[in-house]
Amino acid sequence: MPIDCIKNFIGKKVLIKGEVKSGKTKLCEEILNEMIKYFPPSKITVIDLAPSKKYFKDIILGGTMSVPNGVIYLRPSIVYAPRLEGKNKEEVLELARRNAMNIENIFKIYENNPSEILFINDITLYFHAGSFERIIELIKYPKTLICNAYEGEKLHDDKESGITIREREMLKKFEEYMDIIIKL
Repeated sequence: MPIDCIKNFIGKKVLIKGEVKSGKTKLCEEILNEMIKYFPPSKITVIDLAPSKKYFKDIILGGTMSVPNGVIYLRPSIVYAPRLEGKNKEEVLELARRNAMNIENIFKIYENNPSEILFINDITLYFHAGSFERIIELIKYPKTLICNAYEGEKLHDDKESGITIREREMLKKFEEYMDIIIKL
């Protein structure tokens, strides 16, 4: 990725969105690897909310970011994939609530020592049960935000829990706060 592209992201809020396996995380990793050529790694934080790799209908889902040495890396110790792991509506909602609680703890760690550049991998996991106001407060800290989000149809079955609709609605509202939106 040429420096001209990276310069376009500095001081901006950037959202990369797309379907499962569209390259969202890979693009974030490429941007991150370019950023560390121009900024000290200690000025960059990655909040990784993606679940570990899961297999679903012959598709590999999830997966965390590869992060260069020196970059601050924050990730909940447990991240669930509610739509895949929950067997019914109640389980899906409970896993989404647990994720939101675990993610909140990571947000607090970041806020205690915010960096100039923040990457968030798979922000839509927080949208399932988290507070919209809370995420908007969080993204005020960094000068530059690069995040990715799921937007697609492959994970539509939420066992009638409503998290898919909530995720879509929150993503649409979240887009209003972005300077650049990249659809893959």
